[in-house]
Amino acid sequence: MKIANDKNTPPIVNYIHFLVIGILISFGCIIAQLIYLQLISSFHLFQQSRRNYLRYAHVASPRGNIFDRHGTLIATNRPLIRLVWNGSGNRTLSSEQEETLIFLASLFDLSEESQLLLKKSERKRARFVIHDQLSFQALGTILERFPEHNNLSLETHFQRFYPFGTTACHTLGYISDISRGQRGIMGLEKICNSLLQGVSGQLLTTINSLGHVLSQEQIQKTLMGDNVYTTLDMPLNRLADEAFPEDAAGALIVMDASTGALRVVLSRPAFDPNIFIAPLSSATWQHLLEQKALLNRAFSACYPPASLFKLVTLTAALDTGIISSQDTWHCLGYTTFRGRSYACNNHIAHGTVSIEQALAKSCNLPFFEIGRKIKINTLAQYAHWLCLGTRTSESLGDKQGLIPTSQWKQQLFGEPWWPGETLSATIGQSFTLVTPLQICRMIGAICQGYAVTPHWLAATPIERSTLPISPSILQIIKQYMRQVVLTGTGKSINVVEEMRVYAKTGTAQVCALKPAGSPPPQPHEQPHAWFAAHITYKQHDPIVLVIIIEHAGSSRVALGVAKKFLKQYQHYLDATAP
Repeated sequence: MKIANDKNTPPIVNYIHFLVIGILISFGCIIAQLIYLQLISSFHLFQQSRRNYLRYAHVASPRGNIFDRHGTLIATNRPLIRLVWNGSGNRTLSSEQEETLIFLASLFDLSEESQLLLKKSERKRARFVIHDQLSFQALGTILERFPEHNNLSLETHFQRFYPFGTTACHTLGYISDISRGQRGIMGLEKICNSLLQGVSGQLLTTINSLGHVLSQEQIQKTLMGDNVYTTLDMPLNRLADEAFPEDAAGALIVMDASTGALRVVLSRPAFDPNIFIAPLSSATWQHLLEQKALLNRAFSACYPPASLFKLVTLTAALDTGIISSQDTWHCLGYTTFRGRSYACNNHIAHGTVSIEQALAKSCNLPFFEIGRKIKINTLAQYAHWLCLGTRTSESLGDKQGLIPTSQWKQQLFGEPWWPGETLSATIGQSFTLVTPLQICRMIGAICQGYAVTPHWLAATPIERSTLPISPSILQIIKQYMRQVVLTGTGKSINVVEEMRVYAKTGTAQVCALKPAGSPPPQPHEQPHAWFAAHITYKQHDPIVLVIIIEHAGSSRVALGVAKKFLKQYQHYLDATAP
């Protein structure tokens, strides 16, 4: 459109032209906006509208159960009754509602703050949880007094529950509190979390502009998690709890020697997994950290193996021909090597001993003589063959430990491996560190003639592997372990008839020996106590028992625990025998 610029054109005509142009532009903008809203943004606006009146909520699914080998529930879900006040939109409570509130406040000891929140929920048509876990007595009172109350409703929900408390707590693990969503944090709850957690449901709630609930619909049902079946034997775990000193730190493991199935996994200090269902107080959490109660000492704590490592040393020395089974030594209570004195555990001296007697009485001198001739790398190789210094599996989460070699020391400290250090390594001191689970595998490997992979899930296939060691050598070591029980440091354990025990004891130093006249060692400087054995009772399957007690002072403490446990183990087998 062309606007005339003639001076004779009336001004009103120009105004009309501009007005028409403005109207056309306005209509064009309106049409463009309508096209944008109706065609381009329609889906987005529709979704925004739905969000204004629809609310989606996840409904937690019950976790799967965990069973022991007998089918006993060791982790489950217990139903809880929740009492809820459903607001009806009244600005103030009616006289009947006031009477109800007074009764509820008296019954559940509601604080003033809780009562104010209840009144607020009444005005806003909101839900207010009066009590989350009604007792049977309180439930009966509510049902009797308010059978059909308009504002009160009862809801059932599930809470994780560990019926055996602290027993096998490190194996079971625990879950996070429900406010963060239930998920396994450690143990089987973590390893099997994808199986146990199930599928959560979804709840659709429709509300009005004031936020009042108009309707609710479950659009996706919850699916309970799968059940998990373990190899644990809860009666045996309870016996281990009773036998182990209550105030001691350490571990106790019972493993099926032929299959690797873990029957008992005890770690102390322990904790009750039930305390993690609700948020922990800072004081409780700090107490757990100070005690290192969450550390599974059976799998994840590393200790010097002490005299238990002599089994590795003997195996290596016999298999490589450094010594023979007929050799004897004369123990004077000590020996010297390159100007340094190395003491036997019996400073008075054992006299003339065979290798069998040396292992039985835990005489150090023959092992020091082996240390003069054997290479540290050879010792390390045999240690690895006997399952030390290697992780068992990802599912168990066990630590690797440490079996030193000359290359390891050179890389870490920048200095060579000194021959004198080999003498200490032969008796399980020096840098060597192992886990109780590794000791369990080593004892089983020597006595069974093959290595098994420990497992705690019943569905896990049995894994056995042959050892690159002469079977005749392993048989000799096994017979030497029998003498430990018959005539040596473990003879006090030989008290149960028809129970054949092959064992080794150990006292692991945790600090350097102090010179004569020094103050007595502090409790944290006391040695650790070891006991490890392969045990067969009557026609029952053989087991491996490993016990370590931190800072106990002597292996006799671990022997006492083993003796107490084995007596109860005998009664348990006799009582359950067909």
